[in-house]
Amino acid sequence: MTENLDFWLVVFNDDPAMLDVRAEFVDAHLAYVDAHSSKIVLAGGLRHESDTPFVGGSWLVKAANQSDVVKLIRDDPYYNPTHRKYDINYWGIFSNTLQQGAIAA
Repeated sequence: MTENLDFWLVVFNDDPAMLDVRAEFVDAHLAYVDAHSSKIVLAGGLRHESDTPFVGGSWLVKAANQSDVVKLIRDDPYYNPTHRKYDINYWGIFSNTLQQGAIAA
């Protein structure tokens, strides 16, 4: 039986102290995202400009429900509720091109 998976968009907002957390856990975080690439299909850091410090990040996640997304976030080495907040939104993709392309794979 195939599990029905939906898309979820996670946006992380970091305070300036999160830069120290990033520096300490970057290798573990990157390995975690890579190990969960079947669920975290797109991920990246956010900056105001390309040469400025990170201010957050975003993930596009395939998961059955929001609880599964929260578990992915909380198991991530970057999880730090003091310095990193997150917002999760269900993403109803309307483009057949995206659904049939690499994101749906």
